Amino acid sequence: MTENTAVERESALGFGELWTIQESLLQSYRQIFITSESVLFALATFVVATTHVSIWVEAPVILLGLGLIPIWMAVCNARARAVTFIHWLIQRYENGEQIEQPYSRFRQLQEDEEVRREVEANADFRRLRNSKTRRRIDREVPLLFGIMWLVLAFAALK
Repeated sequence: MTENTAVERESALGFGELWTIQESLLQSYRQIFITSESVLFALATFVVATTHVSIWVEAPVILLGLGLIPIWMAVCNARARAVTFIHWLIQRYENGEQIEQPYSRFRQLQEDEEVRREVEANADFRRLRNSKTRRRIDREVPLLFGIMWLVLAFAALK
């Protein structure tokens, strides 16, 4: 086995491991947030629909549900950026670019704002980042939960 082949194999293994970990984390975070929002919304809907308690009892649950949305979006956005970055590195690697130390490059993305801006300015990275499916799950689903919470909040005021 030549030295070049060993480096290529090591890079490919590094990409696969990094992508698997980051993708798994992203899916787990999405599941946690969607489940949390769903349970809280069901609880809040039950309270609003079946009890005649003060808004001061209903408001904390509604505010918690609304408050989770920006947290959800920030956490999932950061993890989706990580997944996209690794996908982008793999794409470049498959196109013949020599990419060594994928983990170190990944850490740079996470820790260095200048590196993050440079990567996010890349047209190929932006194309990967803005896929239709990603937009739906990372933007439209939280927006729909927000609308549901606002409708429930107005219902609680009546």
